[in-house]
Amino acid sequence: MVFPALSSPWRTVVQAVLLVVVSALVVWAPSWRKAPPMPAADAVGYLNLAYHIHQHGVFPDPGYRPTVVPEPGNMVAPLYPGMLSTLMALDTTFAERAECFLFDFYGAPKTCDASVGIEDWGSVLTVHRLLMVLALVLVWVSARVLSPHPVAPWLALGLAASSGVYGSFGQQILTEAVTLPLTTAIALCLALALSCKTALHKARALVGAAALCGIAALVRPTFSYVFYALMLGVLLTALLHKPSRRMALRVLMPMAVVYAAAVLPWMNRNDELFGQWALTGSYGGYILAQRVAYNAMDFSQWVASFLFWLPDFGDDLAAVFFSPDVLRPLDWYAADSFYVLGNGEWMRAYEQAAGGREALQGWLLKEKVLGDLGTHLAVTVPLALRGLWVGKYFGLIGLFCLLSVLISALRYRAWGWWVYCAPALFLVGLQAFVSVSIPRYNLGMVPCMAIAAAVLLVHGWQSLRRRRSPSSLQESP
Repeated sequence: MVFPALSSPWRTVVQAVLLVVVSALVVWAPSWRKAPPMPAADAVGYLNLAYHIHQHGVFPDPGYRPTVVPEPGNMVAPLYPGMLSTLMALDTTFAERAECFLFDFYGAPKTCDASVGIEDWGSVLTVHRLLMVLALVLVWVSARVLSPHPVAPWLALGLAASSGVYGSFGQQILTEAVTLPLTTAIALCLALALSCKTALHKARALVGAAALCGIAALVRPTFSYVFYALMLGVLLTALLHKPSRRMALRVLMPMAVVYAAAVLPWMNRNDELFGQWALTGSYGGYILAQRVAYNAMDFSQWVASFLFWLPDFGDDLAAVFFSPDVLRPLDWYAADSFYVLGNGEWMRAYEQAAGGREALQGWLLKEKVLGDLGTHLAVTVPLALRGLWVGKYFGLIGLFCLLSVLISALRYRAWGWWVYCAPALFLVGLQAFVSVSIPRYNLGMVPCMAIAAAVLLVHGWQSLRRRRSPSSLQESP
């Protein structure tokens, strides 16, 4: 079905309503087949932080039981726990259910039913699902910007839905409900900055991207590096592209201002309380400790990791070529796995060598990253690939589609594709460099892969139609 171009107001309204309805069906559908999972692992941690903010007016570090009044902390970025605590203040059902669940989880049950499914926790899942609907709508809009064909946005929407990401994270209390729409919105702003005709519109799009980076950094601090890369890109544009020089130089200050307006209040709070002018405190040292543990892999394990970390079938495929002793450290929870050692024995050794938790990150950067940079970069490659398998087979197929489109875009100088995918690709590399790199960190790749696959399908269909057209049949021997 070919949808008409947006040439009249009623068509625009109908298309917008259809887009929202289809996106909502995609996001809500998983809950009709299976009850959403109860909070676990990170979700419990975020709920607990939000409870302390709501109940005690204190933003703590993770680990405080709900039965105690915590001390202020700075290990976690504030926006997502703050969002949950605001929902608790607005929705008493959510506040009561979360409190009941947390007290039971931490072994101090109250006189309430802690087993009530999260679907009955008030508005919390509705908010997460609406954010996922927004993220899907932004995929459609992005495809509209990147491809002139009217079918491409709908194909991209369907392919993104097929990843399972939007339905899955609409059922969970995790930061991805916020970071996925933000990542897509940043990418869209950059694509618009390149495609807009006037300098004013280009500048507005860049300022919007900077503001969104600031908001996203309050959810996941790695987005601060996306902002720095964006500023560097604009500065290089000013130096190397004369027609855009004036606009690029003029927009640098507004970009810095809107980003600073988002992050400086929280950084100032951390400076006043902890003497650290940063978004988060020592948590980064623990994440980096988990990552540098993988640098201990030998060459056989490095080669094996490319197979072992493939989605779904990777471990079985790797077992054909490598022994269990080679593969076991690459697993998550084996007793001698790099992840378990990096979270336990080795982390304690790193902390002792660094002279304490506060010095851990700096020591790791100096001794384990810069001190052995070649190994660290080599190990970053398979870890980056592991982080790309979003939606398992979706990521595997989507990567080949995206590479095909990006190579073609390079050939034809269609820079909009590279600009759009730049934030997600940058984060893939960065997170593999500083963390254990899991697909959940790289959901921003889903829109890139979905739109690329949609464009390839459209082009393939057009080529097939041309080959089967009467004129081409008459010309054939």
